[in-house]
Amino acid sequence: MSQTGYSTVCPFLTVQDIEMQIAFLVNVFKASIKKQLRTPDGKTQFARVKIGDTVLMIGQSALTPV
Repeated sequence: MSQTGYSTVCPFLTVQDIEMQIAFLVNVFKASIKKQLRTPDGKTQFARVKIGDTVLMIGQSALTPV
């Protein structure tokens, strides 16, 4: 049984630039930001966005691009 507001499967994306990913999802898919957790220095570490009836969870990668 899924939690209220969530579908059976909720994708979790790990990305190198979470701010750019959120902006893309909002601009292209009209996503709404449901939750955004920031580090003490103000950088987004985790976000939960909703597109239609689907919730996406997004995490900032700890890896540095090569």
